[in-house]
Amino acid sequence: MTNATMQVICLKDTGHVLAALTTTATNEAAAIADIVGSELMVTSARNVNAGNLGLRPMRSPVPTSLLEVKTAPFASDAIANPLAYAINGGAVVKLPNGPAPGGAPALDTNSIILTGGIADTVGFCVVSNAQDPSGDRRIQSGTFVNNGGVQPLDLPLTLMPGDTPASITGGVDYDIMTAIQGARLFWDAATP
Repeated sequence: MTNATMQVICLKDTGHVLAALTTTATNEAAAIADIVGSELMVTSARNVNAGNLGLRPMRSPVPTSLLEVKTAPFASDAIANPLAYAINGGAVVKLPNGPAPGGAPALDTNSIILTGGIADTVGFCVVSNAQDPSGDRRIQSGTFVNNGGVQPLDLPLTLMPGDTPASITGGVDYDIMTAIQGARLFWDAATP
């Protein structure tokens, strides 16, 4: 008898699970591009206070180069609600409920400031144009540091982590997906 497994698609930087799939033929993880193509479009319900676009879903395209596939013991709750989980070692763990740690990110045309992390944890964000999420997107990650207290994570906007800074257009609605290790994914909207 074999133990049931599933495959999870997660962020490399933080371990947040973005999708979960059951496996039947093999326990080996498939290649990420075979599952999602060039990017995974992660969506979330929009709250009435988020931006000027009503209740249209917030969309955050995550390139496959920032994702990985992991095999974990089957968990029906993770299949039903993958965004509530992270991968830790070889298992999925449920992340605590609650509001966004530290509140909404601060966005301007050149940078984003994340708050709410603890020292040595990673913050990751996707900033995407609400009207054209794949065409106008910036992605960045960094580590919160303790310098007389945990400092906000001030990140330059870049096309991909580690790239040259690339500004965004002011006066345009942007969806922001934020992942901070130890907290659930959260979305916000901003118009820099």
